[in-house]
Amino acid sequence: MWESEYYEEHSEFLDFPKRMVTPKPYQYPHPPVWMAASSEATAKMAGEDAVGLLCFSILQPLSKLRPVIDTYRKAQESARPLSKVVTNQVGIYTLVHCAESRSKFEQNRLWDSMWWWYQSVAKFTIDWELASLTPAEQNRVFPLLEKQARGDFDIHQFDKEDMVIVGTPDECLEKFIKYEEAGVDQVLCYVNFGFLPNEAVLKSIELLGDYVIPELKKRGASRMAKSLASGLRVA
Repeated sequence: MWESEYYEEHSEFLDFPKRMVTPKPYQYPHPPVWMAASSEATAKMAGEDAVGLLCFSILQPLSKLRPVIDTYRKAQESARPLSKVVTNQVGIYTLVHCAESRSKFEQNRLWDSMWWWYQSVAKFTIDWELASLTPAEQNRVFPLLEKQARGDFDIHQFDKEDMVIVGTPDECLEKFIKYEEAGVDQVLCYVNFGFLPNEAVLKSIELLGDYVIPELKKRGASRMAKSLASGLRVA
């Protein structure tokens, strides 16, 4: 549909008569195709189609993402590209907050903001995508809701297991390097989330731009530095 003036398909699941599809993407060749995935099975599909892989790191430790990324790279070796634009990149979406000192975290309401994110995603997904599931099945998808209600969950685990990138400039630098070592090409940084004050968000962007990006370049983490710089320009 992106490449041809007309498109039609007559297959087992789709009967689409010949139609002109407009408008076309302005970009030429057409934009890269990406696929959201959270398991090795779906990552394998993305690799076989030679499309980009998009994942969350917030819902699972970075260590558990490594096998997913490795499966994707392996599948790329024998890919049959879905389109003329071949994409072999991994993008990870996560929460990012950089502060001069961890003592600022309570003042900035960082931990409350991280829990706000999890609750918001859980509520939206349960209400709009998982409404047909039983409460027990919904709890299996978002187990932290029940744990939090029982007082069994420590929000600091998000930080300890590198699900998020938060800390001082030096700590954030080390976390970004861990992501690159895990095979991540781009980090999609959510910097303005929850109850973070605007001045804290702006300071975080400043610290990332003035210190973290130059240090990433010095250490040879060029892919990560480039993706972070691009994300901060958008922010």
